[in-house]
Amino acid sequence: MWAGRYEIIGVRIGAPHAHTDPFASLGMTATVSSLLPMSEPEYLICLQCETPTYQFEYDVDKEKVISAICNTCGADDLTDFVTESELEEEQS
Repeated sequence: MWAGRYEIIGVRIGAPHAHTDPFASLGMTATVSSLLPMSEPEYLICLQCETPTYQFEYDVDKEKVISAICNTCGADDLTDFVTESELEEEQS
């Protein structure tokens, strides 16, 4: 199954993480594999409240976030935001 820039390669039923997993509302988590180099993340995760935010500006040429704000807690310091893969790396 192709969905935008991702291929779903497996789905497992388990304890979903609602703040990071778009399949959480379905009661499952998905394993995804990137098909294209990610030039811009779809969303960032706020480290202050662990919710996703879509309110950010990304410099494609420099491949970095230049501004972000969390609509839940108001955080706007760039060090408070990570991508899902960065969060997973930090937790392992």
